[in-house]
Amino acid sequence: MREEDSIDKIAFLERKSSREEQIQTLKHEIGGLKLIIREQSNMPSLDKLKQKIKVFKEKWRHLESVQERNRLLKRIVGKITYNREANNVYLGIQYN
Repeated sequence: MREEDSIDKIAFLERKSSREEQIQTLKHEIGGLKLIIREQSNMPSLDKLKQKIKVFKEKWRHLESVQERNRLLKRIVGKITYNREANNVYLGIQYN
């Protein structure tokens, strides 16, 4: 029951509960940061992305059917999201 000085049991329990809340908040933040790191590590490098786009452009010119073009697009683009706010539209592209 000692922290910096002698304290009574009630004060100790109050401090303990506040610190446990802080610990839980920090653990939650750490989990969010770990998720961001995992997502960033899965992202292709800029050089790899440029190379994929170059190959994509070369192949695109020779494809005639819509199905073949869709398959090629799915190889390079994982997900497209958009957010509309009033007259503004924000696009997000997740590459494979």
